[in-house]
Amino acid sequence: MTEKSFDSQFTMTPEDYSAQINIVNWLRYFYILQIAQKIKNHESHILEIGGGAGIMESLLSPDVRKYHTLDINDKLTPTYVGSVEHIHPKIAVSSYNICIIADVLEHLEFNLLGQVLTNISEYLTSDGELIVTIPHRRTDTMILLPDFVPRYLSIPKGFTPYSFYRRFVLRKTWIDPHHKWEISTQGITRNLVEQHFGQAGFNIKSYQRITYVDVWHLKKYCQ
Repeated sequence: MTEKSFDSQFTMTPEDYSAQINIVNWLRYFYILQIAQKIKNHESHILEIGGGAGIMESLLSPDVRKYHTLDINDKLTPTYVGSVEHIHPKIAVSSYNICIIADVLEHLEFNLLGQVLTNISEYLTSDGELIVTIPHRRTDTMILLPDFVPRYLSIPKGFTPYSFYRRFVLRKTWIDPHHKWEISTQGITRNLVEQHFGQAGFNIKSYQRITYVDVWHLKKYCQ
C-alpha cells in the first residue's frame, strides 16, 4: 500500500474515514463511549475535536443538549473550522463540560502539546472532563475471556521479528505518515504525556491500555 503524505489528511472526507474503520479502532470507540456514558446527561455540552467519520457524534449527540465539533478539515463539516493549536474566536470560554479528542494530538508537534491542552481547558467548565486517546507504539495481543472483559499482552516495538526487520534492517519508522509522534517514539513516554496533562490543569481519573492506543479520562481542576 502506498503511504499517504502528511497533508493528505486535510482533504479526507467522512467516507474516507469510514473506509478505514477496523476492529482495532472500533475498540477505541467502545472505550470512549463507555467513559462518556458514565459522565454525560441530557444537559451535557460536548465538544469533539477531530470527529473523523462522525462515529462518536452519531452515538452521543441524540442524548445531550449540545454536541459540537472542531476540525481543521472543512470537508468534515465541523461546527467550527480551525486548529486546536489556537483558541477559536467563536468558541466561548467554559462552554463545554465534556471534551473528546481521540487520536488527534499526535498529528501536531509534540512541543505544542502543553498549549493545546491549555486551549482545551479554556473551552471546558471549571469541573469539565476530557477523554483522550493517543497511539502507543507496541505489539498488542488481546485476549477475551468468558467474562467478556478484554485483557492485553503488549510487546515493546522492535521485539517481534517483523518489527525488528522494519526498524533495524529497513530502517523505516513505525509512525503513521499522518502522525508527528506517538508514545514510545522519539523518547516520548506515557509519564511525559501525563506530566503535560497535570501542567495544563487536569487530574487523571482513569487510564486504560488497549490495542494501539492509550485511553485517559481526565478532569479539570481549579489551579
